[in-house]
Amino acid sequence: MNGLDPNEATETLKNLLNVGQPPLNTAGGEAGCSDQTTPSGVTLLQQLFATAANAGSLNAMEQLIELRGLAEGEVIPFGQKDIRIDVRVDKAEYLNNKVKIRNIVDLGWENKFTYGNQIAEHCSRDYVAYTLKMASGAGGVRVINVNTNCRTLIKGIQGQVADLAFAHIKSEVILAVIDDLGNLYVYQIGDDGGISYFPLFQVNRHLTTTGEPNRVIWCKYIPDDFEYVPQENDQENFSKLLMVSHKNRCEFYYIDTIISRHGQGFKLDEGDLKIGCDIVAGNIPGAITEGSIAPEATTAAVATSTGLTKFIKLNMTQDPDKRQLQSIHEWMPHQGPISSVFFLDDHQYIDPDARFWEYVVTGADENRELKLWDCATWTCRQTIRFDGFGREVCLKARMDLSSNYIILSDLSNNVLYIIQIRKEVKNGTTVSASFASIAYFHLTFPVVSFAVSSISRCKYKPMEEHVLNILEREDDDESKKLEGVLVELTWLTTKSLQQCKIIYRPLKDPEPELDLTSVTKLNSTLLESVPKMIPNVRSESDASSPSKEVADILQQTESEENGNTSPEGGAEGKNSPSDLVKACEKLQEQAQQAVQYVPAAPPSSENLGARGFGTMSINLDEVTRDLSDQLSRSLTNDVEVSLVPAVQTSIGKIGEDCKLAFLTEARQTTRDAVNQVICPTFERISQKLFLDIANNLNVGFKQMLDKVETHFEARSKERHDLNKKQLESALDSAVNQMVKHMNKTMEQAVTQCIAQCQETVTTQVATEMAKQEKVLRQLVREEVSRAVQAERRSLMASPTGSLSSMDSNRNAGVLHEIKLLLAQGEVKKAFSRALSVSDLDVLIQTLRITDRKSIFKRDCCPLTPQVLVALIQQLSADVSAHTQLKLDYLEDAMMTLDARDEVTKQLLMRILPSFVDSLKSFLHSYPQHTDHRRVERLRSMAELYTDRVSAGY
Repeated sequence: MNGLDPNEATETLKNLLNVGQPPLNTAGGEAGCSDQTTPSGVTLLQQLFATAANAGSLNAMEQLIELRGLAEGEVIPFGQKDIRIDVRVDKAEYLNNKVKIRNIVDLGWENKFTYGNQIAEHCSRDYVAYTLKMASGAGGVRVINVNTNCRTLIKGIQGQVADLAFAHIKSEVILAVIDDLGNLYVYQIGDDGGISYFPLFQVNRHLTTTGEPNRVIWCKYIPDDFEYVPQENDQENFSKLLMVSHKNRCEFYYIDTIISRHGQGFKLDEGDLKIGCDIVAGNIPGAITEGSIAPEATTAAVATSTGLTKFIKLNMTQDPDKRQLQSIHEWMPHQGPISSVFFLDDHQYIDPDARFWEYVVTGADENRELKLWDCATWTCRQTIRFDGFGREVCLKARMDLSSNYIILSDLSNNVLYIIQIRKEVKNGTTVSASFASIAYFHLTFPVVSFAVSSISRCKYKPMEEHVLNILEREDDDESKKLEGVLVELTWLTTKSLQQCKIIYRPLKDPEPELDLTSVTKLNSTLLESVPKMIPNVRSESDASSPSKEVADILQQTESEENGNTSPEGGAEGKNSPSDLVKACEKLQEQAQQAVQYVPAAPPSSENLGARGFGTMSINLDEVTRDLSDQLSRSLTNDVEVSLVPAVQTSIGKIGEDCKLAFLTEARQTTRDAVNQVICPTFERISQKLFLDIANNLNVGFKQMLDKVETHFEARSKERHDLNKKQLESALDSAVNQMVKHMNKTMEQAVTQCIAQCQETVTTQVATEMAKQEKVLRQLVREEVSRAVQAERRSLMASPTGSLSSMDSNRNAGVLHEIKLLLAQGEVKKAFSRALSVSDLDVLIQTLRITDRKSIFKRDCCPLTPQVLVALIQQLSADVSAHTQLKLDYLEDAMMTLDARDEVTKQLLMRILPSFVDSLKSFLHSYPQHTDHRRVERLRSMAELYTDRVSAGY
């Protein structure tokens, strides 16, 4: 009967013995009736014996809880290891009067299950952060100060927010955000009269695909020294240890170490952070869906989509080669994707002697299955399954800081569930845990994501009034109030952001359970109570009835048991369970013999035999029922009254004796070890250590002096060389300045002399030019008149010729001459001939029949600067015609010219202004031309050459 509750055992015995059910039918007068009735009584006894020998089979039964028909807010206790909950309930038209909701922001969120959080609340309950979807498609986070109602919007998040969480530090407000692309953002939230945020750092992954569950999880750090106060940039402050998951990659960021090394506000790519970040990657199957860091920051647990959970040992290191962490344990709590992992550690009322991670609750299949595990043996203690029986069920789960309650929101059915966890704590450590009860409440809209603000005890009046009135009325009589629990939540629904308060009455703590050693008095208690019922069930007419046999067996067992029991209260009572089984087996054998011993009646007395046999069957049933009643009463009363206090007293005395003996022995052993081993060893080690230190110091000082002398000599030489270089540089600078000043003075004097000479020459030339101009005008007028008359006479004498035909014939001859020159390799002469004609058509034809690449080579160009400048001048006259061909030659000609050459400079000074103006005119006239960019680039090149040439002068 290991771990069997007394009430449960009593109820089981009643069911097996059919207590409270109608007696077996003996109305039939046939003899066959006895053959069917008596074996059934024996079968019941066999069931009783099998149950007493193997009570563990009771745990295999599943408890089915149907919420339909149960009152909303009513607590339903759990009584089995496996519980199945039928969630099919009718939707309520109004909220329960114990649920109070207050709107904060009217804004809707999409109703879908996500592994991450869309809302987070700081542990001080002053700040709330929730996700937003911006109009641009990017993500955003709104942060609200609940006390001042000040708000701020965090922008610059590249993707949609996948998860966010506040660090568990009351003195600072640090928010971590990760988007669906895997980019990490860490912000510091400040309160400077309003609310502001400052980015601490950002890690980019440069991904374009989404869909993987990305999580950010802070360490709820509990230091060993409760007087420890974290300082700024304290690398031992593991409250700022952040776990980030992306696909099957897990990263651990030590925030203070990173900030002390890199500062604040920096951005890095994935993998660039070498110190302050540990990585687990490659050996995790499936995507990481959930995780947790131990309160002492030594171990982390990550759960995956394959159902596997890995435990990883953390090791903060400065060595980049040791950043890859390895797993220390693997565990498969479920066969499907894990949705939640909650370790039952109390972070609200911390005990300095507490041990952590003793029990854990895991959820799978969108939390439709919850299991409670013992981490010491990795055995499942209890399982809860939410079954919709055809109706869709999707649950979002969260746990409070005390780990006493799990809150679940059904996104499909608009229902909120509160599961109570019962824990037995000794010396700050949880030694036992189990699911205790469940209660449900209807909601108006689906709760997409929520944060548990607080769960605390309260008192309320047992009347049907709203929770707001219950909380606000303080002048009521305290004696009339009931004790309950106030659950405060902040959640996101499909319509708004809300604060919710729920009040309900959980199960009370149970009475001390039946210990294994309490079975020692069961036999004596049972046998003392059995003789009292024997006279009531004995038949007066038949001395050999089964009732008599049962009474004899029980009396014999009682006498044997009393003979084996010591006067001190049953020191030998530990063997009583086996004696009870033997007595029950003997009772079964005697009952069968009693049934078989009934003699056959003569034919004339068949009815009398049948009635006698029926009477025996009735007496056996009565004995069985009375026995079961007496067993249940004896088990319940004697265990509660006698056994439990005695066991508790014995355990207390044993514990005190063990503690005293252990402390005495430990003190003596420690004292002997210190005097005999540690002190002599420490003295020898200290002497040798001091001697080694002295020798090393002497050697070190000598080496240091040598190095210092060498260093000073090198430094003095370097200083001498540096002073020499500085002096030479100063002299060179002075000489250069003097030369520049003299050049400037000479240039000014020469310029003035040249200006004076130029003015004199200009005056003289102007006078002479005016005289010659009159003579030239007269001569030109006469020559033009004669030429016009001669041309007129020649045209009248010629047949039908024209000027155009003459020009065409002349151009054809020139082109033929140019082709011959090109064929002979005389490129310079050919281009000079084409340029001398001053006909653009001839020049264009020449360019088309010439191989441009063979002319403009890197090594040498056959064209002289004069030819190139003339080519540029004629081609730039009109760029709108034959644009591409002209641009090709213009670009190559400009690249070939050497602006450092003096002749080239003089030639360029003449043509570059008109060249630039022509290009600007083209750009202005043809802004949409296909070669607009080439012309723009050529103009920039021409202007650059103009600046260089001008600078040279």
